Amino acid sequence: MRLLQGIIYATIGALVGALPAFLSYQFGWYIGYLYALVPFVAAFAYNRSRGPRSQIAVIIIAILSIIVPTGYILLYYSRMASQTYGLGLFDYISHYGEYVLDSMIEDVIVSLIFSGLGLFIAWRYIMNKTVYDY
Repeated sequence: MRLLQGIIYATIGALVGALPAFLSYQFGWYIGYLYALVPFVAAFAYNRSRGPRSQIAVIIIAILSIIVPTGYILLYYSRMASQTYGLGLFDYISHYGEYVLDSMIEDVIVSLIFSGLGLFIAWRYIMNKTVYDY
């Protein structure tokens, strides 16, 4: 029960942590280092849920640090395609070709790099708060 609560809190924390990057992206700025907040906020939220202290918490936070930035980028491109051209994401990619796909892949890779960097920097905090009893 506590593990499920921890997963829910960490997911909400990861979504909230990626919100500044998503909002800046909506206004036309791509500030990749904002994705480094995702693992910090997910770990903080998991800790606040009083979830079990185990290695599974670190795995959950790492997976969320991959899924959430990718999902936000895909959501942005899907929303842009729908509002601008009235197309679905896959129709938009197939119609407008390489440029859109290259741009989307580039954005996903950069967001994952910065999210991974945030995970690397937050590693000690995550381990202390989710695994060890410090």
